Amino acid sequence: MAFAVVGVGSPAEATFSAPDRVFTSEWLRFTAPEPTDLLPGNTHFGSTGSLATALYEGLTRIDPETGEPVAAAAEHWSSSDQQSWTFTLRDGMTFHNGDPVTAQSFVDAWEFTANPSHNQYGQYQFSMFEGYGSGIIGVTATSDTELTVKLAEPWSTFPIALADPAFAPLPDDCVTSVDACAHLAIGNGPFHMQSEWAPGESLRLTAWKEHHDGPVQYGGIEFTFGDDQERFLAMLASNDADMVVSEERDLAEVPSTVTLPSSRLTSLVLPDEKPYKKTAIREAISGAIDRAELTGAFGSAATAADGFVPPMLPGALEGSCENCVHDPEGAKAAFKDAKWPKKTKLRIGHFESSMQTTTAEVLCRQLSSALGVDCELKPESDYVAYLERMASPSYPMIGSWLPDQATAESFLRQYYQEYLGVDDEELAALVDEGNAAGNVQGAAGGFGEAQRRLDELMPVVPLMYGNTSVALSDMVVPESVVLDRATNAIRVDLIELRPAED
Repeated sequence: MAFAVVGVGSPAEATFSAPDRVFTSEWLRFTAPEPTDLLPGNTHFGSTGSLATALYEGLTRIDPETGEPVAAAAEHWSSSDQQSWTFTLRDGMTFHNGDPVTAQSFVDAWEFTANPSHNQYGQYQFSMFEGYGSGIIGVTATSDTELTVKLAEPWSTFPIALADPAFAPLPDDCVTSVDACAHLAIGNGPFHMQSEWAPGESLRLTAWKEHHDGPVQYGGIEFTFGDDQERFLAMLASNDADMVVSEERDLAEVPSTVTLPSSRLTSLVLPDEKPYKKTAIREAISGAIDRAELTGAFGSAATAADGFVPPMLPGALEGSCENCVHDPEGAKAAFKDAKWPKKTKLRIGHFESSMQTTTAEVLCRQLSSALGVDCELKPESDYVAYLERMASPSYPMIGSWLPDQATAESFLRQYYQEYLGVDDEELAALVDEGNAAGNVQGAAGGFGEAQRRLDELMPVVPLMYGNTSVALSDMVVPESVVLDRATNAIRVDLIELRPAED
């Protein structure tokens, strides 16, 4: 079987910029879930990530075409050992209130977000920092434009991780008055606020002309918040919205729709106990699954998985799951030879969401038919209880995972090793090898071999990769809609709007 490894990283001086576009004063009307607040450490995945990257900018961004880290607030960076890093900031940057963006702005913001007592959602992003958990992390401003970071261990893909909004800077006014900035953000991103936001209300952001990349192509964004997607689609149909984003639903019924591959992996998490400890049982379950039929239930919202890391992530080894080929006859024979215990039901646990329920129902039917075993569904309505059970399951469970950072390393370390507790010396050594690589491109070798090792261990059965479906009004140019890999959200600064007709 042929394998292809997606490259990791880029030279520190690399940059990305959108092509020149004709400015329009029109506003983008964007629908999204409501954020907890507007601090960078409390906004992350999905459409709230679009809000965060509109308001804030960290040291790096991710090139939407290559997945490589490119210069943002930092002009360049370097490390001789992948553990101690130095970043040099652009000269002359300011926050939306006119205060200068300095290295100390990053130190203050990071120490606030990383401190467990502040209860910021993004605090875990700092778990690889020296001193994490103590309230003082290994970051120092050596001058107004130079920042040094000391990590607890080598981390070759660190520049990619820094594109997450949790690593954005904050001005002094926000460090000293966090509550005020939670509803009137003072950032350094391509859009700024002109009035305070209150929960339950919409939010308007104006394009910031002083951003170092220059102004975006249109005048600003109006966010309408909520969780009722049917309401959002009705707004789109009545020309009261321009974008509706779904991570689980095919929106093909809308005349103008863009489908973008995401970094979500849905898999069947297998218990590390009898009878699932047998490799033959694991491989038989995987071979019995018809992934084409499964993904067909979700239209364009899913793609059949053939590996342990979504291919859009740097370091992913495409085709790494050799046992993901549909072979019902071979699976039935292997299952019989492995001596599945008589009168033992195959149970499948899942969270009671529409997508997971449908996935579990299709799997149960397929496995029962192909393997000749009784299958029973075990739904869970409490999401926290579901996550706890999935981390140490007693029967197979449907798991859906988005990485904390947009790299294969995040899947390997945080999902497989830390969350699922895959304790394998060879796997750990290969992940360490990737993290200690002399450059971020070289890290792909160790990460690729780690995915081959996962194919031997089969802690999960990969099922499908997620796609993000975006329904658009006629105002939005479809080719301008791209996904920010750091947040799995739409890059609103790259959107292009058509001028309204007179």
